[in-house]
Amino acid sequence: MRDRQRFGHIHYFTKETALQLLRDLDYNIIDWFYTAVALDLPSANLKNVVMRIPRRLLYSINMDVAVRLQGGYRLLILTK
Repeated sequence: MRDRQRFGHIHYFTKETALQLLRDLDYNIIDWFYTAVALDLPSANLKNVVMRIPRRLLYSINMDVAVRLQGGYRLLILTK
């Protein structure tokens, strides 16, 4: 909620809805991947520090489930 208040234009999509929206707009999906914002960037937030190990473990088992359940990732999509 803090990011929504700070930026005001945050939209929430699943990987599937984001990819389908782009296809519906006639974009050709070339590639996509998750960026590990909560893992790769330094953080003073205790929650982010504590969640790093569980996020890495679950991501190695099933990345889509990890992203939905634990957050901390962003979806980067390359289109044409």
